[in-house]
Amino acid sequence: MMNSVQLVGRVAKPLVLNNTNNSGKAVTNMILACERPGAKPDPNNDGKVPVDFPNVVIWGEMAKNSCKYLGLGDLAGVVGRVQTRSYQDSTGKTQFVTEIVADQVKFLGKSKKNLESSNQSHNNQANDNQHYEQDNNNNNSGWDWNSSSSSNEDEYPF
Repeated sequence: MMNSVQLVGRVAKPLVLNNTNNSGKAVTNMILACERPGAKPDPNNDGKVPVDFPNVVIWGEMAKNSCKYLGLGDLAGVVGRVQTRSYQDSTGKTQFVTEIVADQVKFLGKSKKNLESSNQSHNNQANDNQHYEQDNNNNNSGWDWNSSSSSNEDEYPF
């Protein structure tokens, strides 16, 4: 059986690093704005291509690095698996959640806003930017991360 997901999209909500109560392990949730492949612009939605917003759960050092290097609107690639879990809400009703658990997160590019901000503080972050570039160029997945997307970055509010 196979349970594998590959997503490329823009970070739709700022990442917040949390730690689990039991073990203290680092974790973050990332909402990724992903265009539907092959979808045509929707005339009922101002001609925009439909976008999905899957929740991606990132654990450990990968969570720490994602929070450090990914900002709102940045382009990210995720390789992972689909997971469904359940929990009891405050009323006792069982709630189901389907999410993507990341095995790999690739930092593919800064949004225009974050790139300008990064350039202004470049002297203070020389080591961080060098690390970011190394991570960005270390592509072992076989994907062509450098191919340009057909979407227009200015369409999104971040």
